[in-house]
Amino acid sequence: MNKRIGVSLVGLVLAACGGGAVSPSQPNETGTLESLAVAPTSVIVVEGEAVRLTVTPLDGAGNALPGLPPALFDSSDPVVATVDTDGMVWGHTPGTTTVTASVSADGLTANATVPVTVAWAAQPGAHVVTTVGVTFSPASITIPEGDSVTWSFAGAVHNVTFNGAAPTGGNIPDQQTGATATRVFPAAGTYPYECTIHSGMTGDVIVTSAATPVYSTLSVSPTTPAVDVGTTVTLVAVPLDQHGSVISGLPAPTWLSSDPAIATVASGGVVEGIAAGEADIVATLTVSGVTHTGAARVTVLSDQPGSATVTTPNRTFSPANVLIAPGTTVTWQFSESTHNVTFAGLSPPGGSIPDQPPGNSASRSFPTEGTYDYECTIHSGMVGSVVVQAGTPPPPPLPGAIVTAANREFTPDPVDIAVGETVTWEFSDDVYNVTFDGPAPPGGNIPDSDPGTSASRSFPVAGDYDYESTLHTGMRGRVRVR
Repeated sequence: MNKRIGVSLVGLVLAACGGGAVSPSQPNETGTLESLAVAPTSVIVVEGEAVRLTVTPLDGAGNALPGLPPALFDSSDPVVATVDTDGMVWGHTPGTTTVTASVSADGLTANATVPVTVAWAAQPGAHVVTTVGVTFSPASITIPEGDSVTWSFAGAVHNVTFNGAAPTGGNIPDQQTGATATRVFPAAGTYPYECTIHSGMTGDVIVTSAATPVYSTLSVSPTTPAVDVGTTVTLVAVPLDQHGSVISGLPAPTWLSSDPAIATVASGGVVEGIAAGEADIVATLTVSGVTHTGAARVTVLSDQPGSATVTTPNRTFSPANVLIAPGTTVTWQFSESTHNVTFAGLSPPGGSIPDQPPGNSASRSFPTEGTYDYECTIHSGMVGSVVVQAGTPPPPPLPGAIVTAANREFTPDPVDIAVGETVTWEFSDDVYNVTFDGPAPPGGNIPDSDPGTSASRSFPVAGDYDYESTLHTGMRGRVRVR
């Protein structure tokens, strides 16, 4: 059976008119028809199903008026949807229309309009993702190799933009409400995607294969992290099969640093910055006589003044504006999704930074005074600037904390930060999420995230923020903001 998509139940109030209009000087009178409250205020219904509208006449004080004649209804496009005398809206054809409700009493008429979207009805056995508000539902869908997924768009204009591997036909461009689009997935693997119009609106398609998985690759992420002297970053080594899917249950890899004087690495991939410079961190894993390696290039930033860091939480550059002295190096630490740094006008040596996957970092030095405006061309409105000015004091170190999700534990727990600071969760060895139990920071919960990815949230208000990974029983943490 088809399921109706959820709708808002907030009342819609529109002014009444008598003979077409009410004089602006006419006072609102208690007990006199003035407006209508209609619920729901907008309708999304699957073709072949129905939603009932409830109409309540109101007086000038907003009080319900009983005993008035029943509302009359009309649909602007009966091909899309019709409405009967009881206010039951029936969806017929995917598209949009408007239903008008009206009530007349004592020479006054009140009208209210309700936008109606009729969504496509999936066939039995089809793999369908709908858009509810600014989320994909379901956010993650698993299908066999060679099957297709259909996106049914409702509520607003959306698109499907793949980050990495893409199915046959590639990205789905902006689609109007009521539209559908289908993509075939001929190869096994994980296909993460997003709607670039709405921040945080992400999903993925997991394509499974009937073939026996063969250990083929060892993937290390992040591939180009940056770390300060005396601090650590955790690398994740993930064994992949011939389709790029994760193989679980294999032993842990061994780790080696190409230059321990720059960075050391311990078991579990924990890298510590020792001195400014770069070092290659190599993971090695042998399974049934087959050996594969994966590597990351770690940049250790100087612990002396002269550097600044910009992060990318919630598709923003943070801080958006950096004030530095000539000769300072700025490092962009990328998280959550693919980003770039594209300069408009003045550009530092090395120029723009091309698309970088989550976990990567990249740096540019700014020897010359001036204002360097830049943007991420992937995400509209994601802009920043670097202002280089002589006599500017060195930037303070980036505040905040890093929490690692590994072995089904959050480490460290709890974390203590000051008001306004940022916490970054780095996900390792499994799929995790961060779901807040009570108060939540701007941006809210962090949805299911694959191994090797990270996500950040800033905390502008003091308090205790308890959270959990709903995928793993008992996996809890707390952020204490003081």
